[in-house]
Amino acid sequence: MVVQTKNRSCECAQCFMVVQTKIRSCECAQCFMVVQTKNRSCECAQCFMVVQTKNRSCECAQCFMVVQTKIRSCECAQCFMVVQTKIRSCECAQCFMVVQTKIRSCECAQCFMVVQTKIRSCECAQCFMVVQTKIRSCECAQCFMVVQTKIRSCECAQCFMVVQTKIRSCECAQCFMVVQTKIRSCECAQCFMVVQTKIRSCECAQCFMVVQTKIRSCECAQCFMVVQTKIRSCECAQCFMVVSKLLSKQD
Repeated sequence: MVVQTKNRSCECAQCFMVVQTKIRSCECAQCFMVVQTKNRSCECAQCFMVVQTKNRSCECAQCFMVVQTKIRSCECAQCFMVVQTKIRSCECAQCFMVVQTKIRSCECAQCFMVVQTKIRSCECAQCFMVVQTKIRSCECAQCFMVVQTKIRSCECAQCFMVVQTKIRSCECAQCFMVVQTKIRSCECAQCFMVVQTKIRSCECAQCFMVVQTKIRSCECAQCFMVVQTKIRSCECAQCFMVVSKLLSKQD
């Protein structure tokens, strides 16, 4: 499903549908489809397909594949691999995190977890394994929950397991489970559940949707559910839905 907005239509970030915009067509961010733009072609952001551009090739943003570019190589956005660059420290394509290539301490793209590559004790971003870290507390990129790394019993970011921490519990970022915390509850960023919050408005880490917490209706970042908010709507970055905004005139 693709729904037209007032000023554009959008390709589905996690599906096989690609819709022409006025200025360009785009590859699907989480599927195997790649569509030529006027000036380049691109690798699929969350699949194993890599397509050469005119000046570079790139690693897949959510897989374990890393491809050398002419000027740099980069860590995989959702894996624990970090590759030295020659000119700079690199920013993860899906978490905006700067990773120091000289020291090779890496940050997981969907959990903000800093992992020492020398020891590589880390929770797997897409698996059921959680390993103790020693260096800092972490916030899950798709559930907004802060978990102490010293105790580090944590829900798996992309699985159905939820483990109580000493300070609070958390909803699983990509499953149907939602657990109340002491201060707030939150909609699961990649599931069908939406829970009222009490303290703030939030932006979904993978859908860029701004939601008022007082009303707190939101489309799920990786599901088919879309609920109208009062302030604006947004196409979900990893789902099939695009919603027209009610009040705002800018997408």
